[in-house]
Amino acid sequence: MKSASPVFDNSYPGEWSGKTNLAESAPRQRDSHGLLPLEGTVNDPAYREILADYEKELKSWPCGSVDRLADLGAGVRHFSRFAARQFPGAQILHVEPHATAIPHDPSQVEEPAPNLRFLQADLERLTVKPESLSAVVSVHALFRLKMPQVLLRKMHSWLQPGGRIYLCDVGRPIHAGEWRNFILKSSLRSEGWRKTLELMTRNRAIYDEHKHIAKLQKHGRCWMHSHETFVEAVRSAGFEVLRHRTIYRGCSDLVVAMKPLTTPLSPLP
Repeated sequence: MKSASPVFDNSYPGEWSGKTNLAESAPRQRDSHGLLPLEGTVNDPAYREILADYEKELKSWPCGSVDRLADLGAGVRHFSRFAARQFPGAQILHVEPHATAIPHDPSQVEEPAPNLRFLQADLERLTVKPESLSAVVSVHALFRLKMPQVLLRKMHSWLQPGGRIYLCDVGRPIHAGEWRNFILKSSLRSEGWRKTLELMTRNRAIYDEHKHIAKLQKHGRCWMHSHETFVEAVRSAGFEVLRHRTIYRGCSDLVVAMKPLTTPLSPLP
């Protein structure tokens, strides 16, 4: 296992070292595409399917195989928090461009983990030391970027040989009204009317964000891709694809891949 030296080439004040410099009253800010970090998405049955797949995948990784994992575009901590529990001896880096998705101090974190670190940073400007990470996770973040393929190549350079990536990305149109009906019907079957009304109130931000994403997709401001195109983009970045599937009701593509091990030199005769 590599030493616990700092991963990021540039020290960033938003990374926890005691208190951060983030304002407690910071308003929710949209990214360069005008998108907000989603909250309450765990109430979405399709999103829970991604979480279940992710948890099953990470449980299959040997505990000693991960010493430093970065969750890029980590949002509201569903994925980084599980990684911190699954790999208690590893450093988990929660990297998110939105200040409002990063807690201002450890006391604000549900199930606080001593191995979970937070960093506010623009993903496309992020600098990481080569081969300093053993795993990278990114869920529903790449499609928001102007040059997602460039970040894929950077991920490859940041990973140690044998390191893994878990990627899930929206690639097809999001129809907000139809999606709201899906969540409503799913909740009625499992929760009944009373809890469903509470659920739909909490999920209002999700519905509004789906509408905004749909608008951006219509105007060509998001990375739209077929499943095959996304898988090929991962391969073209230098990864060996281990498995892939569509998910999120067919709107997203999921890929688990590995940075190939360096081929050893043949022994001299």
